[in-house]
Amino acid sequence: MSTVTQEQVDRVAAFVEVAADATCEPFFSIQDKFVNYRGDAKCTRATFFLGDRFQFRSALIPFQRMWSKHDPANWEGILDILVGSDLPVPLELAAKDAGNRVQWEIDREDFPASVKLSRRRVVELWLNVFGAPDPAHGGKLRAEFDALCAQYGHAAFEFAFRSSVQWIGYNLLGLYQRAARPALEAYRDLFGVEPSFKIGVPFNFRRREQTPSGCVLIREATSEVAPEETYEERFARLLERQENATVKQIFSHLEISRGELIRAVLRAKDFGELLSLVDGRFEVLDLPEEKVGGPRRNSFLSAGWITGRTAPAERYNMYEGNVVMTNEAGIAALHKALAELRNQLVNEP
Repeated sequence: MSTVTQEQVDRVAAFVEVAADATCEPFFSIQDKFVNYRGDAKCTRATFFLGDRFQFRSALIPFQRMWSKHDPANWEGILDILVGSDLPVPLELAAKDAGNRVQWEIDREDFPASVKLSRRRVVELWLNVFGAPDPAHGGKLRAEFDALCAQYGHAAFEFAFRSSVQWIGYNLLGLYQRAARPALEAYRDLFGVEPSFKIGVPFNFRRREQTPSGCVLIREATSEVAPEETYEERFARLLERQENATVKQIFSHLEISRGELIRAVLRAKDFGELLSLVDGRFEVLDLPEEKVGGPRRNSFLSAGWITGRTAPAERYNMYEGNVVMTNEAGIAALHKALAELRNQLVNEP
């Protein structure tokens, strides 16, 4: 007997639909591209980079749906469904971990310019004046908003809001990619329950489209993420996703053109074969975690961490000649990460 209801599956599908739309927003597509700042340690003097106003407002539409407790796509309600519907243990653990990451971002208080508020409060105050005013407490929230603008300055307070939307949004998309989307497949395969509507219909449009009556619609696209993007643009966009951070970092050190790299990603059955296609290789060496630098070579390029979803962090080193040094667990993590990236390239919007 199914332990998930049709209503619950439809709510998860609503979240998947909205989150998939959010991945097409430029604001969420390239980490650190839009919201950043430059200043001293105490931010007594700082320059805030807020990005494009209209692209940010466009991103707020799906973000607000995932944020609002009154929306079927509200992330907290979706998380409750995911962890309470007898999903396979790895998928349930992935949902809990992704949910914890979202919650951690929401509770953070680390903005520059000493904005001493949690991200949750910052978002609540700004959405009250930017999006949908609270019907019961809107006036009180607006008064608090005005007082905080005077206290911190509008620039720092607005930076806190955009930064909150950016980082919470990244992690909401992590919940979508790691748990909500695969959960729909599990509900279908394990319980025989599918969404009662076709996902993505409101958002699957092209810049030029002909209606059944013969009329032609021309849409001016502001998003860099569109059905007409080139394969190289798609590859660059997908690399910016959080779950692809490890392969992106390694790719950035490979001595290879972008076109050669894309071909290697599509051809290789695993990460070892990818390296061999670009005249590189793995070197396997178990090193204690405290030895951050590893063995010294004249060709040493960088050190970093490979973080598996279910395993402890594993270190890797990059060397000239496309050599990647890591241990067996790190190699396994890279095999899995490459398979996920290739799946995204072939199957995802």
